[in-house]
Amino acid sequence: MRDVIADLSEAIPTGVLVRWSCKPGDRVRGGDVIAEIETDKVTAELEAPSDGVIVQLLVAEGATFDRGAPLARLDPTGTAPVIAAPPPVRAAPVAPVRAEQRCRFCDALRIAGRHDCPRCGAPL
Repeated sequence: MRDVIADLSEAIPTGVLVRWSCKPGDRVRGGDVIAEIETDKVTAELEAPSDGVIVQLLVAEGATFDRGAPLARLDPTGTAPVIAAPPPVRAAPVAPVRAEQRCRFCDALRIAGRHDCPRCGAPL
């Protein structure tokens, strides 16, 4: 089993795995592009270091990884069991911001930062 590691320079501590070009179980040849990575300086292609079968993807698309961290596992013999890919990283949903809020008693508009109605004093 061989770990696939992005060759980042000492000046670049982290990267983002933008997209995988392969999936677990795919047979690759040395030099095949298997992923696209992005740093604060460049977007680059990650190549398979040797022939083999992709056994496991260790970093999800959209995830940040540290320099030297393994991104995938490659089996040169193709006999290791394949492990499912990690789920993609999704941004957390953001609650919609209400532009205005009205008092439920007198229908007056709420003033930002206040927790009571400016007209009737009822709690909002």
